[in-house]
Amino acid sequence: MRRLLLVLLLGSAAAAQAQAPSGPRQLDPSATLDRLGIALQEHSFEGVVVYARDGQLDALRVRHLAGIGTDLVDRLTGPELPLRRGAGVAQLGSGTPLGFEAAAAGAVAKLEPQNHYRFEQVGEDRVAGRPSEVVDLRAGDGLRYSRRYWIDRDTGLLLRAAVYGADGSLVEQWMFSSLELGIEPSSPGAAPSPAQTLRAPSATDIPRTRIQVVDLPAGFALVSAAVDEEQEHLVFSDGLARVSLFAQPLPDQAAVLSGHQRRGALSVFGRLFRGLQIVVVGEVPAATAERFAQSVEPVRGG
Repeated sequence: MRRLLLVLLLGSAAAAQAQAPSGPRQLDPSATLDRLGIALQEHSFEGVVVYARDGQLDALRVRHLAGIGTDLVDRLTGPELPLRRGAGVAQLGSGTPLGFEAAAAGAVAKLEPQNHYRFEQVGEDRVAGRPSEVVDLRAGDGLRYSRRYWIDRDTGLLLRAAVYGADGSLVEQWMFSSLELGIEPSSPGAAPSPAQTLRAPSATDIPRTRIQVVDLPAGFALVSAAVDEEQEHLVFSDGLARVSLFAQPLPDQAAVLSGHQRRGALSVFGRLFRGLQIVVVGEVPAATAERFAQSVEPVRGG
């Protein structure tokens, strides 16, 4: 999970929809998502991204160096909160984690998102002055969100994305308002590392955990886990959506995070389980996040 590259969720609520010239065209899901991951490995860029959610509009300047593994981000609106990265998640200040991780090509192919999303090319458009292909990823059930992607025709970079609820309502969207390709490292020591081939994890890649989710939503699988003496962090994916489950002992007198919170497309659900604070964070509907949290059980012999 830590090696997956970050694309921040930011966008504009006022952009016009693209028109399909000759009707939707079915796409190969694996090839479509592979292209997004490869583009981030191959292209360095700097740009301004705007993000609309919950009636709020924000802007960030993002600098991405291919192969470096660190994105530099400056917030251009509101308080000057520092942005930090931890365990593959970007976070503004001390607020709720915010971010979209481009899926690993190998993991996506093995998780078969085509069983739960319908991939269609629906038209063409321009984002940040660049021609782009507009792709719909329509969810087959209410357990996940539908999405629309604007993919740069020349580079394969994701230039804009919109997230929709089961009723078709717009949950959030982000897009580049400006983009400069081919930027160079600002210091001599920041040279890109060779691109690595990403693959789906095997059972031996994931450490043994003490807890498990016994009622996984259809299509989701455990793809990563980090375990120490007290804390556990489990990551699940259906090949597109990603859900993190955190478990750690709750100190005496500490406040319990209980129930549901939402920030744009990001759902958070917390509960207390056998003295553990369980927190589920994912770009999924509220009911899906709650299902993960309520399905936690100890692993036998764990």
